[in-house]
Amino acid sequence: MDIVLIIFCVVLVLSVAAHFILWRDGKRQYDETMKRIVSINKKLMQLEANDVEIDKMLDDAEEAIDRIDEGIEGLRSGRFMRIEKPTFEN
Repeated sequence: MDIVLIIFCVVLVLSVAAHFILWRDGKRQYDETMKRIVSINKKLMQLEANDVEIDKMLDDAEEAIDRIDEGIEGLRSGRFMRIEKPTFEN
């Protein structure tokens, strides 16, 4: 009976040691993964901020294009309005 109890205790101690080692390794992997997630979230926030800035720049560019188009249309209409029409009076 003593040998069975000793074997059981040895198996129990080895099991606890194995679980501790596996837990420590899992915790290390978890910590590394969390660091990666935090860095990815930071980069995502930076990209979103850049995206907002780019959207503002594009909106400004579209407004400038619209103003230029209006100016071009204004010049065209003014130019065509000043053209003298031929008269048939001689």
